[in-house]
Amino acid sequence: MKTAAKICAAIACIALILVVGYVLTSKLSVTGEVKVVPAEKDAELFNRIAGDVDAGLYEGIHALGSIDSYCFVTLKAEVASFSPFKTEWITLSLDSEEGDTLVVSSNAWVPEMQSFGKLDGKDALEIKILTSSKNERRTGKLEYYIFGRYHSCPLGEE
Repeated sequence: MKTAAKICAAIACIALILVVGYVLTSKLSVTGEVKVVPAEKDAELFNRIAGDVDAGLYEGIHALGSIDSYCFVTLKAEVASFSPFKTEWITLSLDSEEGDTLVVSSNAWVPEMQSFGKLDGKDALEIKILTSSKNERRTGKLEYYIFGRYHSCPLGEE
């Protein structure tokens, strides 16, 4: 009887250690950065987009105004995991505003990241949009799951 009690106590201690470890390590370390750059600084990209718009390649966009009324907004997130569990469905989103015209490039979704993994440098999550909004205070959100538990992290200025 004493042996069975010791085995049950050992199993309970291991389970408690696993639960505490999960709670302490189930959040990602996230560094987010929002850059707002006038379109004139990347005139080549703007002119290519304007040509594509004129050619009718984007449904719902019929014409762009002058280059000085637009800017590019880039939201970049570098992510690190210190969890023994893999991270799944990592999604980066930029909150939309009046004047947002087109998503220029997007590397905003990763199906999974291995335990103790990193997404940084060229592997970082990133969204770049063209907008006529002059608001330099943009926000976004990083959402993910660790071991089936949903987490979200606000990014940018509040």
